[in-house]
Amino acid sequence: PEIQLDLNCTNLDVNLARREADIALRLTRPTQEDLIIKRLSFIHLGLYASRDYVDRFGVPKDSLVGHQMVLFANRRTFRRENDWLEARMDGAHVALRSDSVSAMYAATAAGTGIALLPCLVADHDRQLVRIPVEGGPEPRQIWQAVHKDLRDSARIRAVLDFLGKALAPAQAQVSAA
Repeated sequence: PEIQLDLNCTNLDVNLARREADIALRLTRPTQEDLIIKRLSFIHLGLYASRDYVDRFGVPKDSLVGHQMVLFANRRTFRRENDWLEARMDGAHVALRSDSVSAMYAATAAGTGIALLPCLVADHDRQLVRIPVEGGPEPRQIWQAVHKDLRDSARIRAVLDFLGKALAPAQAQVSAA
């Protein structure tokens, strides 16, 4: 209550010392000086397709050959996920690449193809079907960072406490098929 949040979703590394943000959530451990850093949770990824896609093309059995794929953008940031998936594509066709998980999620739900999506969300979406596959890419870690000068602010503390509860590791889902 009484706190207004401004949420900026960006792949840019904001500088907390220059107050470009009060709190940062990152998928890599922050390295700036004078930060209080805490690992909050993990993001497990699994392969998903829409029910419509599965009705049209079937569930891949032993190979992704002949299937349409939605991949992360071809950037170093997503190398871990793309390397894992590309090693299993077996001649599948890349229909879309994006640096936005939201765009990939929407494209997958619309039937564009099969994508690696966060299990914590996709497992609860009735539009999506989990594609059985052994293993998964190494989970991403969610890191929280705040400048040490702000850690005792009541408003910042309230948001940090909320984030700690909302993203608690006990809520993370394992990606094993």
